[in-house]
Amino acid sequence: MPGYAATQNRNYLTPPAERFNLASPAFAMILRPIAAAALLCGIMPPGGMAQSVEPRDLRAGRILVAARNFPDPTFAESVILLTQHSEEGAMGFMLNRQTATPVARLVPGAKSFDTVYSGGPVSVPSVYGLLRSPSHLAAQAKTESAKPEASKLVLGDIYMIMERELLEKTLSANVPSDQFHAYLGYCGWAPGQLENELKRGAWYIFFGRADMVFDPEPDSLWGRLIGLTDRQIARANPPRR
Repeated sequence: MPGYAATQNRNYLTPPAERFNLASPAFAMILRPIAAAALLCGIMPPGGMAQSVEPRDLRAGRILVAARNFPDPTFAESVILLTQHSEEGAMGFMLNRQTATPVARLVPGAKSFDTVYSGGPVSVPSVYGLLRSPSHLAAQAKTESAKPEASKLVLGDIYMIMERELLEKTLSANVPSDQFHAYLGYCGWAPGQLENELKRGAWYIFFGRADMVFDPEPDSLWGRLIGLTDRQIARANPPRR
């Protein structure tokens, strides 16, 4: 997947990172009861509640919330926006892994004082962006230098920026932090891998919303979302008297 190479003038295409073996019996024993309880909730309407744990509900614009006791520290307590999902695999960015590294250190000429997010373990030298600004993208699309692969609509008016020139132009415009985040690397899944993780109870699927993508308190985002899921499961399984 192309992206702005922060350390070298070339793009990186790295295979999905190896992760904890989700097919292991130990992992299944931890998460299967959680998934079974969540399945009783069915598909929920948008508004912050968990939508599903069914692979059929995967698509770009959905948000993945890691289940409790996720054994892989790379993805434990993570919240991920899916930006791509197809038969070829899936891609997304972690929304709650803000670093202390200034964006300007990775992209020369950037006027932003914000720090970059750790998007995931794949293609770490490359920088990507999520931009909420349809008028900005419309103006860029009219320029002769704009390329079809420069950006992709992911959710509502949120675009994923994948091309170096457009990323630099966006950062030089000093877009506010509630409209733009930069990500170092991304999360990648091979064909069928994410579906298998869902079947084993690793993730909850939420309807994506812009306020979740640009949440002003990313460090507490997972705790708030998993708390909603816990309460949802509790209501679906009241204690017997």
